[in-house]
Amino acid sequence: MTLASVGLVFLGIFFLSACQPQTVVEQKRDEQILSAKSGADVVPQPAPLPMPPVVNKEPEKTPYQKYPVAYTIVPTLLPPPDAPLYFGLTPGSPKPSQMVFVYLVAAIPNFQAGEELPEFRSQDEFDQFMDSWATEFAKDAANLKKLDELAKNYRWTTDPAFLEDQEVIVSPKLLESEPNYIKLTQRTLARRFIFKASGTTAIKGKNGAEDVEIPLVISEYTEAQRALGAARYSSGQNDCVSCHNKMGPFGETPFLKHSPEYLSFYTDAELLNIIKNSSYPSGDLLLNGNHKFVFASQDEEQGIVAHLRNTPPFFDLIVELVGGLNLRAAFRGFW
Repeated sequence: MTLASVGLVFLGIFFLSACQPQTVVEQKRDEQILSAKSGADVVPQPAPLPMPPVVNKEPEKTPYQKYPVAYTIVPTLLPPPDAPLYFGLTPGSPKPSQMVFVYLVAAIPNFQAGEELPEFRSQDEFDQFMDSWATEFAKDAANLKKLDELAKNYRWTTDPAFLEDQEVIVSPKLLESEPNYIKLTQRTLARRFIFKASGTTAIKGKNGAEDVEIPLVISEYTEAQRALGAARYSSGQNDCVSCHNKMGPFGETPFLKHSPEYLSFYTDAELLNIIKNSSYPSGDLLLNGNHKFVFASQDEEQGIVAHLRNTPPFFDLIVELVGGLNLRAAFRGFW
């Protein structure tokens, strides 16, 4: 036999032996070897953690869902607690002594009944919140119907011996630039009160939404006092119009702040002290103490107060001087 033939014989014998079935002893031996190897190679694994229960998270509530509707009456003129507003009457004056009383019938979020008080970090954040709230408010026709009914039926009552009450139409132009939430949730209304007698009286409002009572003190001046004050206001050394005819940043004149409504928070004595000494009742200074006017006599002092108490109403000045100015921009200091 050649060497190659011997190699083929051994290869055939090896192949045949590998294909023979294992004996029982050989099979058990192989199982033990595999079992021992498997145990050495496998790393013990920790038991799986239990899965948390599936919770269906409720969607975040909208501002309107968080805070229900509250209806309110908001006067632009509201005296401090336990204090009246002060006005003046001049019988015989070419123009009647009067005021225009602007007020709002408004739907607002009832934060007291809500889940939590919101914190607004900026005006934009507040506007976005209110726009969202007002949009949902306006989607419910019943809400708008109630708001309109309140605006239609709300009435102020006065003593006819002191005040004549007239309705004032608020031009939509004055409200054009208001934010959307104001247009949707507020009705701006006004009344003209013409003074008929001096003394103490009140304006009362009642409709079920909110009761309001505003006490008034009406002082009386002579036409001669008013005319003397008007002359001092616009002529002479260190007169008023040298500053109070200049236009302000919103297109208004500072004269607007000399209207009866703006000055109604001060008594005659307090008003005169502001003019003469540049000092508010609180002790704060007006224009750093540089708003001091000198009068030739007590008659002039009384006259300047009489004149200021009898200037045109603030509302009329807005309509006449600045037309379409944003109403709330013009009423800065009132609301």
